[in-house]
Amino acid sequence: LESAAAPHVGIIAEAFEWADEDMARELSNLISNLGDEAAPYMHDVDCRLKSPDPLRRKAALEALAAFGSVAAPVADKIVARFADADEEVRLEAVLTLSALGQDAAGPHASAFAGLLEDEYVAVRVEALSGLEKIGKHAVPHMSAIAGRLADRSTFVVDAAMEALAVLAKVAREVAREHESQEGKGKGQNEGKGEGSRKGEGGGEGDVFAVSSSVLAPYAGAIAAQLKDIRVNVRRAAMVTLKGMGEEFVLAHVGCIIENADYVAVKILMPLGVKLAPHMSSLVKRMASA
Repeated sequence: LESAAAPHVGIIAEAFEWADEDMARELSNLISNLGDEAAPYMHDVDCRLKSPDPLRRKAALEALAAFGSVAAPVADKIVARFADADEEVRLEAVLTLSALGQDAAGPHASAFAGLLEDEYVAVRVEALSGLEKIGKHAVPHMSAIAGRLADRSTFVVDAAMEALAVLAKVAREVAREHESQEGKGKGQNEGKGEGSRKGEGGGEGDVFAVSSSVLAPYAGAIAAQLKDIRVNVRRAAMVTLKGMGEEFVLAHVGCIIENADYVAVKILMPLGVKLAPHMSSLVKRMASA
């Protein structure tokens, strides 16, 4: 059935416009099962992205999402819909790019970040989710994600917290990877007078140029949320700092102590003797809480 359906991918894509939820799911499954066999017919779908009818544009995006990684060659055309005048099309474009997988969506991290201030709440939420899914590619945008912790929508705030919790750990892994590579590079260049750093000269936002010191600005933006009036935002900020590394918890230990709740205590206690200089402040704050 799938082989016979391949030449009719364009018609299948058009059917998304009138299909109900169950039918749309079946159409998506049909295209997904075609895999690489559907690739030659992808133009029948992506040519609809410039249709004057927003429903047709949205239907084309839904069909491309069903292609998954097979649709990677048209990622740029999908990103172009991020600027669509119709909010539903923008939303579908974000979902579709995310569906292509990290390899195809990762290079477009800046496009996801560009939608973090979209007027449509659902677009902001899915842009954050998209950044979370592309992992290391999103690390340079952690400050922008942290900025969404002050969003007027609790849905956006929740999505930002989830993204930061994931990316904080990714950032540390990237930093360790870079530092390891840097150490190997120094060992190889020792005595040659080169003293070069691996990744030096790379463009701004190069995820492999992330080190502990470069993570500091992200930590600062996140730490600023420790004074937010919403307790869930403050707690998310504390958890995120912990994920980034012990040094960032210590750097902002005063603000964490001011929060004086069970989350703060849970994050601070593992510091052990390093917390000793701040124990008096912590005890006083807990007593007054």
